[in-house]
Amino acid sequence: MPKVAEAVVTLPFPVQASLEVLGEHLRVGRKRRNESLRSWALRVNVSVPTLVAMEKGDPRVGMG
Repeated sequence: MPKVAEAVVTLPFPVQASLEVLGEHLRVGRKRRNESLRSWALRVNVSVPTLVAMEKGDPRVGMG
């Protein structure tokens, strides 16, 4: 199993909270538009597993 970076484990609370809010906004926006994970992932140009991680607020997802 890959080792998780210590920086990800020790994120400051405001950063983690912001990621969770962003994920919730992505999820709500997708559901309000009645779009599937697959079609929403295509719209934002990411894979479905990446979108799921983004919606969960996973800090390991790279966003640019």
